[in-house]
Amino acid sequence: MNKIDKELQDILRDKVHGSTELLNSLLNYFIKHQDNIKLVKNDLNKIQKKFSHFPVIINFINDIEAIVSGNKQISLHTYLKNSKKKNENEFKKIFNAAKPELLNCTTILTISHSRTSIRIFALWKKFSSKLKVIICESRPNNEGILMAKELSKLGIECEIIPEAMTGTVIKEVDAVILGADQILPIGDIVNKVGSRLLAVLAKYHHIPVYVLASTSKKVENKIIPPMDKKNNKNNRSKDGIIKLRNYEFEEVEKKLITKIFTD
Repeated sequence: MNKIDKELQDILRDKVHGSTELLNSLLNYFIKHQDNIKLVKNDLNKIQKKFSHFPVIINFINDIEAIVSGNKQISLHTYLKNSKKKNENEFKKIFNAAKPELLNCTTILTISHSRTSIRIFALWKKFSSKLKVIICESRPNNEGILMAKELSKLGIECEIIPEAMTGTVIKEVDAVILGADQILPIGDIVNKVGSRLLAVLAKYHHIPVYVLASTSKKVENKIIPPMDKKNNKNNRSKDGIIKLRNYEFEEVEKKLITKIFTD
């Protein structure tokens, strides 16, 4: 495997970062190799197949495919440059939309690793020096630990907890913040497994649940994420009773969500 192949494979094998972070990695990858149109064309199908459940990535890949096929009247260079700028502005727009509600909160509970949430927490910190973020470990891949490390570098107080502690910790928080990999027409979202647990607990304790996500996450129909064969293999004990089941994504119903903020 050459250096360029390894670059892409590292992105395709990434199970820790959310769709916004993965999109940013793919954007940087294509910016770096935009002059190699043959390479770009060859990579599109691999990316589309691997991230078929992430609409923000599929829309991005479809646009690039249209450009390199001559069906979209814009240069690849210009499209990538505009996409980079657009992504940076999205975070500010989402924060400004949610700002009136967010600034009423100090202690937050969240889950997984979300680039959108990280960027918004950074903006939030400028207005609220006492902001504290409690983050679930986010098993099986422990994305929450990575998110805590990134937030701590921004000077944001963080606390990592196992998902099993959320029933107790929920009493200490002002709001639950979730990202979204898909926003469905009916108002449900698809996000990291464990998100629904937080939303149900928050509903019971009358705590608001805010979803922060770009409009590019909206889909007409739910896209079923591919099953992780490694985590969901038919691994039964000798007596055939015990079986491992460990999905990475789940749906959170609209009735459990206080409000969705987008750009």
